[in-house]
Amino acid sequence: MEGYLNAECSRACQAKKVGVKLDTKLLAAKAGIPLATYRRFESLGEISLRGLVMIAISLDAEDDLGQLFSAKKYLKLGTN
Repeated sequence: MEGYLNAECSRACQAKKVGVKLDTKLLAAKAGIPLATYRRFESLGEISLRGLVMIAISLDAEDDLGQLFSAKKYLKLGTN
């Protein structure tokens, strides 16, 4: 499960990077992380939380991170 989630996160960032027309070097520089760190993230899905946050900010996707652990809403039965 962990590997799948890492890969999905990496793929989503790569798609967003392409969508905003940034290349790998420019995104790493904009995020303030080493290029090797960003490349490891793209290939293995491994990155620190700080690195992920910096990438999200650089891609104008910080709101997506805020929704990561959003509370589930439950419907209470028997009420109007």
